Amino acid sequence: MEVEHQVRRMWANRRERQKELRDKADFFEFTKNPVTAKWLRLLEKELGSQTPRHVLEQDFRDTLMAWELDFAGNNKLRRRRLASVSSIIFTAVDTGKLDKEIRIIMPIMRELGENLETLVPLGVAFEPFRRKRDFRMQFHGMCFHYQLYVEGVFDEAIRLLYLLTSSGKGKSASLEEINKMSLWKLRSEFQSLGLPDVFFEGWENGRVRNSIAHCRFRYDNNLGRMRFKDIDSTGRNPDYDRSFTLAEFSELGTKVSDVYLIIQNILFMLRIRQLVLSPFVPYVGKYLLMPGIRAALKSGMLAGPVG
Repeated sequence: MEVEHQVRRMWANRRERQKELRDKADFFEFTKNPVTAKWLRLLEKELGSQTPRHVLEQDFRDTLMAWELDFAGNNKLRRRRLASVSSIIFTAVDTGKLDKEIRIIMPIMRELGENLETLVPLGVAFEPFRRKRDFRMQFHGMCFHYQLYVEGVFDEAIRLLYLLTSSGKGKSASLEEINKMSLWKLRSEFQSLGLPDVFFEGWENGRVRNSIAHCRFRYDNNLGRMRFKDIDSTGRNPDYDRSFTLAEFSELGTKVSDVYLIIQNILFMLRIRQLVLSPFVPYVGKYLLMPGIRAALKSGMLAGPVG
């Protein structure tokens, strides 16, 4: 029994597993998560030898902690978001609670990735204004991006996050039911699960999105601020009137985009654990991240690191 504990047979498809791990390491290097990338390269190396399973398990846990530090750092909001969902999701996977949901989520994540690719040309179109330090035009580009991101990515990311966390907590809810919920309803459902109200920061209760959609935003050249106004025609809520500097609005967008990034990277970590520890890995080495990113960089459609 002692020998079995110390020696692990290498996976027959270890080269394909190593190829995918190497791709993930390159991705995390590209997205400025260097410590995570370093741990992934170690895992890749260990798969090529008879590394004991308990060592692989510990090194995966260290990889996960490295990513949490790389991604969150001293950002208090990111740390609170990660702390509230990562343990729920990983525990639920261990107990098999998310087997069905993971199969549902992966196609939706691919669609969200395509939605993000659709937004890339908008960034390319406004990139010259950033280089020229034309803050007015740069701000307009960010406004259009914010509205589309909220509608096409954030909205769906919140729904997926609720599906993952509610299933992890043993609360049954189908994707069809969740898709019928408004973001306001989902916000109250998050609170009913005992999650802190941190995932809706940056959304501004939909008021900035409404302002942009109804063309009620104006840039003040003298102050270097964009003013957003939203009128509630029902009279149930006070009118919204708030101004942001370019840096403040950029932070607003980052808070919104982080929700998708957290889900994406948690799913990447689940895949990495599968590559390292699972006897069976579907589609191993088939769906790589970096070839598409390198092609986008070469074509000019992607100017630099994402995430």
